[in-house]
Amino acid sequence: MHEFVFILLFITVVHLQCYAGLKCKAGLIVDSIDPGMSSTQEKVRVEECDASVEYCAAVTCTKGGRLGFSRISWWCAPFKRTHFDCAEQFVQVLEKFVTRSKGIWCGCHYGEKGKDMGNEQIMLLPIPNGLMCKLGQFDANGIGGLLEGKCLHDDHYCFMARCNKGNEYFKTEWGCAGGQSLVSINQQIGEAAKAMVNCEAMFGQKDVDFSNENFTIDMLDLETATTSKRQLAAITKDLPTTTTSTIITTTNPTIEQSTTSTNEGNGVYDQQSSTFFWKIFPMGFMLSVFHVTFAGCHLDTL
Repeated sequence: MHEFVFILLFITVVHLQCYAGLKCKAGLIVDSIDPGMSSTQEKVRVEECDASVEYCAAVTCTKGGRLGFSRISWWCAPFKRTHFDCAEQFVQVLEKFVTRSKGIWCGCHYGEKGKDMGNEQIMLLPIPNGLMCKLGQFDANGIGGLLEGKCLHDDHYCFMARCNKGNEYFKTEWGCAGGQSLVSINQQIGEAAKAMVNCEAMFGQKDVDFSNENFTIDMLDLETATTSKRQLAAITKDLPTTTTSTIITTTNPTIEQSTTSTNEGNGVYDQQSSTFFWKIFPMGFMLSVFHVTFAGCHLDTL
């Protein structure tokens, strides 16, 4: 009889010990405008934690921009983890397996040690707005439109770009950019058009909403390659011969130097030939005069 009472008492103590842990808020809430992540609320409840649990914890994660979201989860934590072990681990998991995008921020929060429901005051954060810019385009025929829109999480500038495709004006575009790189703008617009483009761009102030809203098409006067060639031809036509030679030298020094060397070589050959004809042949003087005169005419026509 005494043994039975002892066993029953032991089972009761063990049973009570299993439920001697904290009571914590548990569950998950997601608020998202990212088409790849649906908003949800999963079993938000009060949970009886194991005896080893010392903290009630929560983690909040957000991402701004037009693919933004806010997410919070509550759970029972056996111990308090470092920032890297907690927040950074959540960031890596979300970027790799949930959203597959960058720019996520997470923060871990712990209640008072040994306190029931120490995480219930941690609430879902609002979705960050991110940068807002004027977005849209007008093509070479003036067809298009503009609107206000959200940028991606890593965009910091609003821009306007005027672009050529080949030798012809292509379009003017307003949008968002991560930096002030014209190479990136050309790549961004070129990939969308599936063509090589050449753009000039204007950028607003960093992280200032709608900093491109007052940018107009006439602020960028991008010349086409055809126009540039016509203007260069007109300028070259009006320049004297010596100036034209200078332009060629700047464009292709090797060719210009090679031509100069050849002309100098011809000059030396003409002098030697004249001397040879003067000494050997009776008509050398007349021939040398004729030869030098012809060479001078030839040089003047180059």
